[in-house]
Amino acid sequence: MTATIDSNGSFERQYLFVLWRKARPARERILADLAREFKVLERFEVSWPWWKTPALLRTFYSDRRWVRWLRKAITCGAWRFEAILVEDERPEFATADDEGYFPGENRHVHDVKQRYRKWTGGRWRVYSSATQAETRYQYGFLKESKEF
Repeated sequence: MTATIDSNGSFERQYLFVLWRKARPARERILADLAREFKVLERFEVSWPWWKTPALLRTFYSDRRWVRWLRKAITCGAWRFEAILVEDERPEFATADDEGYFPGENRHVHDVKQRYRKWTGGRWRVYSSATQAETRYQYGFLKESKEF
C-alpha cells in the first residue's frame, strides 16, 4: 500500500494515525476498526533509539518544549510504534461553533482517535493528524526517520 498524492502534492482527505508502543495491547482491535472506518493506504513500523526519541518527538510535533517530549516518550513508549495513513471518504469538518473541536478539524478522525484512546487506557497512546498540512509534514518525517 502506498500513499496517493494528487498532482499538487497534497494529501487530500488523508490522515495519519500513530499507535505508540503502549497502545500495542489494543493493536488488532484498532487496526480492524481503522479498516472499517477508513480506507487504509499504508502501514509502517517506526523504530527510534530511545535516547533520540524526545528530540524526534519535538520535531514530529513541531514543538520546542523538551520536558514535555521526554515525559511523552516514557508514558507512551514512543521509541517503537506503528504509523497508519488512511483516507477518510466521508470527512466531517468542524466549525467554530463545534465544541470540543478545532475549526477545520475532521470530526470523524477526532472521534475515532478518542475511541482508540479509551480502548488503550491512555490519553496519548494513540495520535491522529488534524489537518492536511500536518498529515503531509508528519508522514514525510516518519518515513524519513523510521529507521534512525
